[in-house]
Amino acid sequence: MEVILTKDAEVQKVIAGVSAAKPLPQLRMPTECVAKNKIDVFFPSAYCFPVGSVTTCALLLVVLRATFDSWRLQRKLPPGPPGAPSIGNILQSPKVRAHLKVAKTYEGLYSLHICPATAAVITDRALVKELFDKWSALYSSRPASHVGQSIISRGDHLIAMDNSDNWHLFRKTINQHFSASMCEKTHVHLLEAEHTQMMRDFLLHPEKHTKRKIIAL
Repeated sequence: MEVILTKDAEVQKVIAGVSAAKPLPQLRMPTECVAKNKIDVFFPSAYCFPVGSVTTCALLLVVLRATFDSWRLQRKLPPGPPGAPSIGNILQSPKVRAHLKVAKTYEGLYSLHICPATAAVITDRALVKELFDKWSALYSSRPASHVGQSIISRGDHLIAMDNSDNWHLFRKTINQHFSASMCEKTHVHLLEAEHTQMMRDFLLHPEKHTKRKIIAL
């Protein structure tokens, strides 16, 4: 069943009089696109455009954008083995000495794609030294460790910190209070006392010497 939507009779007469050609065709629309209230003008793009098409176009744009960003990123990365879509090289990496086997093909620097992450692998010692000497501000940080940085040290231990503002502040403070001159003036007596206590514990309880913290020295 189809519903015919027209203007009022008087409006049709005015339109027919103004137009020298044949009367304008009547607009037709499917029944499912008709609203409960009267619609004077019918716009197919506004009322009958399927929602599924909009969703499909949006998903297609997202996929195209992600593909373009990935392609643009790969152009700036070192060469590496080609991977499968989405999962990258996770199924192609050897289980034993993977970095050495891939390095024979791509020399001392190559990139790997593991799912959404990208890693650059360096197997050339000269290249590692060059990166640390010339670009230490960018490459001297350590990878994030949730267990070491968040759970064990709660983010405030110098050994587990990454290269951040807090790390620079901690390092500056330690250099001021634990320099060679400060240790000779202030901390050497504490070290001698700790050594004496450790030797006493070894003599009295030799079976418990492994419980001593090495960091105490």
